[in-house]
Amino acid sequence: MAFNRNIPINFEELCCVLCCDEAYVVPCAVTIYSFIISLRECNIPIPNFYVFTDNVSKHGTVLLYSLKKCEVPITIIPLPSNWIPSAMLNTLPESLTHITLTTYARFLIEKYIAHRFKKAIYMDCDMIILKADELLFEVSRVRRIAAALDGASPEERTRLGLGAEDYVFNAGLLLIDLQYWRDERIDERLWECGTKNQILIKCCDQDIINMELSREIVRLPIKFNFHEHYWRTGYATSEIMPQIPTEYHRELQDAFASPIVLHFNTEIKPWSHNSERYPFFIIWQKIFMLWLSEVTKYSKGHIFRQAILKLRSMRDFQHFQGQDSD
Repeated sequence: MAFNRNIPINFEELCCVLCCDEAYVVPCAVTIYSFIISLRECNIPIPNFYVFTDNVSKHGTVLLYSLKKCEVPITIIPLPSNWIPSAMLNTLPESLTHITLTTYARFLIEKYIAHRFKKAIYMDCDMIILKADELLFEVSRVRRIAAALDGASPEERTRLGLGAEDYVFNAGLLLIDLQYWRDERIDERLWECGTKNQILIKCCDQDIINMELSREIVRLPIKFNFHEHYWRTGYATSEIMPQIPTEYHRELQDAFASPIVLHFNTEIKPWSHNSERYPFFIIWQKIFMLWLSEVTKYSKGHIFRQAILKLRSMRDFQHFQGQDSD
């Protein structure tokens, strides 16, 4: 059902930002496509999309630009080889094998996003947007930065230098007032914080964002970033995550019943694992097939065909073999 409230936003002043390397090209395209099909259902204009890419091949770039065939205004910004400060190169924990250095590229929003944009939605590439209209309504109201809870133990709060009453946020979805971001030098502050605290970093950019910005971020309901730590083992029913205060248990249950954004934020991804074992994976896989069907229909060039063939040979996508959408 469409969200009936008017969205008081100038779509010419709104952009969506994602970051990816070669491994996340297809998930990035699927995240964007999920946003688009949700907007189509509500007859809402499509905002501008910017994708910061790090060492993405020609074929990967072709797959991202295939979204133009879906009437998506997309700009790809290849990052230079020296985009990340050398002090940050060793801050990627070996235990987080599903995260790459490209996760830090969100710290470049000020550098690469034009000043004509007033609001931004930052999204990780392992998300599915189910209700884009509600997301747009929330970003229209944001005056600083907004994000949803991640859930953290007292030990984690201590490690991050936060107090018992401070929130720990998941950085996968950020609703940003870009004027605030610029005025408060957020990009610069995040790089400085990361460099100064690199020995403490366990969760990459998310740790840095919480260390530096936790008390400036406005909390969104959990349904705006309903991530896998909540739903894979049924936390929203009888096994509520103990780090989440009791007053948010009902909120978790509401998120399970009607999520706005799904976030596949662990090492087990829906593009590399069978959907039968995990809730919500089938949603990602259906949207993947819808994207592949639409872009294949309109993109007949030789390079695009090569890109599709390369996609189908990739290990992580081989369980889609036989589901030809041509």
